[in-house]
Amino acid sequence: MQNYLPDTIPSEDEMQPSTDISLVTHPSIWEFIRERLNSGGLVLDVGCGNGAFLWNVEHCTSSKAYGMDLSDTRTGMAAAIVGNGRIVKADGARAPFPPKSFDVIACFQVIEHIVDRPGFLAGLYTMLKPGGMLVISSVRRGKYRWYYLRNNDGEIVLDKGHVHEFSSLAEFSLLIESPDTCHSLSIVRAFEYRVRFSPLDFVLKRLHRRFRTRFTRTVAASRMGTALRKATRIPVPGYFSTDVVAMRRDG
Repeated sequence: MQNYLPDTIPSEDEMQPSTDISLVTHPSIWEFIRERLNSGGLVLDVGCGNGAFLWNVEHCTSSKAYGMDLSDTRTGMAAAIVGNGRIVKADGARAPFPPKSFDVIACFQVIEHIVDRPGFLAGLYTMLKPGGMLVISSVRRGKYRWYYLRNNDGEIVLDKGHVHEFSSLAEFSLLIESPDTCHSLSIVRAFEYRVRFSPLDFVLKRLHRRFRTRFTRTVAASRMGTALRKATRIPVPGYFSTDVVAMRRDG
């Protein structure tokens, strides 16, 4: 069984990412890990997308950011933010980094796309230094939920690429703290909040895919565009984001 996401991500002309951290993770999680980030060290963002979290690490902390993603387009955009060869096209199972390399590893809304989730987590754990911090988030779906997308099995999903959406925080926590997967990883912080999407995002993405101009690429990341996207977010019925901070406690 594979433990990585096949490279089926379309090579589309991505929009420029907003640097607002609240569009990446909950601000309380950011503030919780910021003390560690401000002490310096190396940070890896697995599934870095077009670089919003990396921008915040590079510009708001004293840590040095690295990133991985499977999309050529997204790694290109992330490299424009970080530069210096610190962005690679790779997945968690084949990461080109030695064991115990990073003080913090972030992985936002990726694991729900992964077939072999224990194997994927074991790969992240291997790259984390003893005493290091894993910041990982995923989707939790409630019993009564609704969204307009369906996967190949006809299930309601937030993204057609989701192979597993967790049913509870306990299920997610059990996977992270499994001794068979991560040996000595323990959760120190967990936070859940409603998933909220802006209908404006839907419109902006389709406008950009149609016209592919500099304006449509950058408007979503502008100060006004970001404010409008945040102001128009609405909750998706029955869907939550679960953000977890865990520490590697072995020597």
